[in-house]
Amino acid sequence: MNTLEQINNNFEYFSKSEKKVANSILESLQKAIHFCIASLAKLANASEPPVNCFCRRIDTKVFPDFQLRLAQSFGNGTSYVNRLVDQADAVSCHTQKVFDSAIAQLCILKDNLNTTNINRAIHR
Repeated sequence: MNTLEQINNNFEYFSKSEKKVANSILESLQKAIHFCIASLAKLANASEPPVNCFCRRIDTKVFPDFQLRLAQSFGNGTSYVNRLVDQADAVSCHTQKVFDSAIAQLCILKDNLNTTNINRAIHR
């Protein structure tokens, strides 16, 4: 499971501050890999300790390790991110998040599809 999937799959278990960090990352994916920890904390309207807690929560040791793994997630082809729909979001934002979530799940399915079993089923 890559870093983006870990963020999405564990979002409900994050503390309030960690959710702020996660949302800031998900809303600024391309920029997040270049932020220093202080910049990300400021963007998330949090302090640095919640950023460090967030990094540990998704099994990265320190912030630079998190950034590296996040960048690797892009290289693995995950370009769509499941962002939780928030009540304050505009309708257009809701639509985008729902479609992004559906596309992300389809990408995960595609990447984990066992074509050997499918071929066996077809040729029976």
